[in-house]
Amino acid sequence: STTSRPDQPTNVWLDKNRVKSLLVVAKDANVDGSALEKTVIENGIQVQKRFVNKNGDTVIVCPNQNSRDNLKEKLTSSGVTPNLLKEPKEKNLTISVVGIPKELDKDSQGAIYNTLLSQNPYIGECLKNNTSVFEILSVKALKSNENVKQAIIKVSDDIRHAIKNNSDKMFYGLLSCRVYDQLYIKRCHKCQGFGHYAKECSHTTSCAICASPE
Repeated sequence: STTSRPDQPTNVWLDKNRVKSLLVVAKDANVDGSALEKTVIENGIQVQKRFVNKNGDTVIVCPNQNSRDNLKEKLTSSGVTPNLLKEPKEKNLTISVVGIPKELDKDSQGAIYNTLLSQNPYIGECLKNNTSVFEILSVKALKSNENVKQAIIKVSDDIRHAIKNNSDKMFYGLLSCRVYDQLYIKRCHKCQGFGHYAKECSHTTSCAICASPE
């Protein structure tokens, strides 16, 4: 994983919004490219691109959710079984709260949770919404400094926005802890490319230092 600076969380939200514009047509739907093209042209639906994934399903990328929903409706009305049209699920964001007292560990998650809610009341306000998420996943030391600990927390969009509005900081005890986004990126250790793992890679092996072919 890699950690983004706290002044760049909007990139994460843009990626989440992109998920809302994707439609996956299962290969069993038997919708070929020409039929798909005819549907979008006749109905004035905007599509940015399409591609076939490793499962043989067709992934359609629309510019926005409205275009995606319109395409799904038209495909369904043309006879495509609804359960063969999938909308990728959104994933909650993961943040790192840096500066948790070093004596605390994974067994202290309940105490950490309660302290964060007590000293950052806007989180509790968000949690009144049943769809909001604030879940401590782990507590561990920083790789760069074992004396400093961080809490890894899964949060929903509204809570992440609320933290950003509080200068990307959360109060804990006598401390004001910085908050960073945790981004998990697929990287191949064979070709050094992104978006896939080595077991799926068909490219030439490259050096991990200079990226030149070995």
